Amino acid sequence: MKLLDKLDVIQLEIIVLAKLEEEIESQQEEIYEEREIVSQSWLQEQTQLLKFQESISDGLTYMITQLIEGRVELTEEIDQFGLDIHDLKARLNKTIEASEFQLSIVVDEDQLVEQKEEFQPFNYTLFLNIDV
Repeated sequence: MKLLDKLDVIQLEIIVLAKLEEEIESQQEEIYEEREIVSQSWLQEQTQLLKFQESISDGLTYMITQLIEGRVELTEEIDQFGLDIHDLKARLNKTIEASEFQLSIVVDEDQLVEQKEEFQPFNYTLFLNIDV
């Protein structure tokens, strides 16, 4: 009987070990599946991050292009503004010169009028003296 008891114990141990082995395999499969899920999730996250970085890079490239084009346009506008200022200054100087010239003509006419007024009474007086 001892042998049969030992055989039963050994069979029981084999059954227990088999169940333990199944449980260990099941846990290993779960761990493997979890790792695979985590791995796939990590790959998806990395893919999304790469897409996001590419999007940001594209946006920055577009913004830089716009800034460069804007800078060129602004430089052109500033140059044109400088030319416009120069033209306005030239016009203003011509207007000032013309105004000064007209002012001197007006002054000359006023002087002529004054001289004429001074001369006419003298002529009258002279004319009157001659007639008398």
